[in-house]
Amino acid sequence: MKKIIVLVLILIMIVSCGGNSSPETKETAAKSDETTQEEIKYKLPDYNFDGYKFNILAAVEQWEDYYYVEIESGDIVDDAVYNRNRAVEELYNISINYHILNGYSAGMNAVATALRGAVNSGTGEFDLAIINVAYISGRILEGLFIDINTVNTINLENPWWLDKINKEITIANKIYTVAGSYSLMSITNAWCMYFNKQLINDYDLDSPYQLVDSEKWTFDKMLEMGSQVCADLNGDGRYNEEDRYGLISGGGETTYSLRYGMGTTITNLSSDGYPVLDGASEKMIMVFEKLKALSNNKEFFYTGGGVPQDPQATMFCSNKGLFLSYPIKITENAIMREFEDYGIIPHPKLNEIQDSYYALCLGDGYSIPIVVNDEDMSGAVLEALNYETYMSVVPQYYEIALQRKFTRDDESSAMLDLIRSSCIMDFGALHMVGESVFNIQSIITGNNDYTTWWAKNETVIQIKLDNIIEQIKELQ
Repeated sequence: MKKIIVLVLILIMIVSCGGNSSPETKETAAKSDETTQEEIKYKLPDYNFDGYKFNILAAVEQWEDYYYVEIESGDIVDDAVYNRNRAVEELYNISINYHILNGYSAGMNAVATALRGAVNSGTGEFDLAIINVAYISGRILEGLFIDINTVNTINLENPWWLDKINKEITIANKIYTVAGSYSLMSITNAWCMYFNKQLINDYDLDSPYQLVDSEKWTFDKMLEMGSQVCADLNGDGRYNEEDRYGLISGGGETTYSLRYGMGTTITNLSSDGYPVLDGASEKMIMVFEKLKALSNNKEFFYTGGGVPQDPQATMFCSNKGLFLSYPIKITENAIMREFEDYGIIPHPKLNEIQDSYYALCLGDGYSIPIVVNDEDMSGAVLEALNYETYMSVVPQYYEIALQRKFTRDDESSAMLDLIRSSCIMDFGALHMVGESVFNIQSIITGNNDYTTWWAKNETVIQIKLDNIIEQIKELQ
């Protein structure tokens, strides 16, 4: 599936990043997280920032271990995060100081207040801000961040950045938050599909790995395979958690992640670099009809209440579902670790001619406040944090994600690479231009015809998009 590649990346930066910046470079060689394990050689600029206290506002209370670990503990991922921070501190002669705030919507007022205060006071209190992409739109539109494309010390072409996401959320060559490897959420929040190996063997079904490799893993193929295992196991004539399904999930989230997997987004970038609504395109209507039929098929699609660890993962690991749809982070769950017979693949394509597999990923965005002490320093540190995570933390997370109680599924390593490289999120989702268009389950639940629904709502959604574009045009 993947061609062997050798990435030889040389970054030459002729930038002054403070009075004591050094022109010397430090060559670092490490293993990539590509399945080929080709060696990447990259020259990190060897700046000296004289013990500067580098302040990061991190709205990530719920997953702060992805960024900050106080001491080494023996946990391989935590220790990799700890050593990542220490490596960047040593390289640039800085001390990284995290200001951890609530990362969910309940904490957004505190985040906004902290950022506004730092910008309005002109103190440059924060050198970097990390905010989940689901909540960052308002801060972008307030003009609190620098256009990353103007920062000399960041190169978004490097493989530790999430290229597909960053291109889609760029507008007229401006981008105010970027996605990359620095947060493990760039992996853990990527949606994917799990398959039950025992049921694949019991029903003599096609290998999902081979289907993915041959570009034949499609939505209709998922339905074909899953329909062969559905069964009213207790014979009571009703389908519930006691029965077996083609697909298990936590509910509406799966329908919007599947629609992204099938290559439909809220907005697409036009040739002039501005987002336009996908609207009621022929493809979108086709995808909607498939998702509506799936959602209404209660014998195939189980969406019981609760989080997947309770009861969806339990059902899946009890051989009551051929497929389970959920982000990669469910591999960390104890129930999944005890269950050896599953594999990981991307969400299916709409059809075989679709150009790529896609994985919806709502991770974190990294932004540089409009008022900082040295924007090139902020950029250099952010580049280094993403690089070091890509080289050292991501491989360690793979070890955890792929490890079962007694076995390891090495085929899934290639799938994780594919899923990560396929991560997508569009401008419309970032700015929640049409909330119902994103959370498409709400339209399905209303028993709507998509074309009719769009005709009623298009004007309001277009006005919101136009307003956002105009606000961004006015930013620095």
